[in-house]
Amino acid sequence: MSKFFHYLIRRVISLFPESRFFKLKALMWQKIYKGVSRKSRIYSSVKIFGPIDVSIGDDTFIGTQTLISGGDSLVTIGKNCDVSSRVKIITGSHKFDPEGDRMAGEGIAKDIVIGDGVWVGTGATILGGVSIGNMAMIGAESLVIDNVEPYTVVAGNPAKAIKKWDTMSKKWLKIN
Repeated sequence: MSKFFHYLIRRVISLFPESRFFKLKALMWQKIYKGVSRKSRIYSSVKIFGPIDVSIGDDTFIGTQTLISGGDSLVTIGKNCDVSSRVKIITGSHKFDPEGDRMAGEGIAKDIVIGDGVWVGTGATILGGVSIGNMAMIGAESLVIDNVEPYTVVAGNPAKAIKKWDTMSKKWLKIN
């Protein structure tokens, strides 16, 4: 499929009202990314760029102005997720090259996996190589550079675990 066709689909999607016609927008995203569920709810201002493959599960919500971008890699977002507004999911980066013309050397890309039922707070950034376990919560404006265990709440820059749901006692446990 040509770059122009990708551009055209993205442009048409951006013309729809933000929070309407979710099924039609999902159908259009499927023309570019086969792994996008028709049952996903993706706002019109969401941007997906780069030679990446994207999979978005059933009943997953992707909020306004969210960016999914990167190099030759895969972004997998599970089912029943809530990805808030202005979230950045970035698979690409560069190797350091202190002896080259610039510090940003050869481009690299690493997959990102976001499990089922995950809640990503407003403005969070998730970088390549990260896997977020099922039912985890990422605090607003957090920078996620390491894997997140299931049922864990992380926050901060860089994101650190602050509490974890104990499935046996059915209580939140603070993490020091």
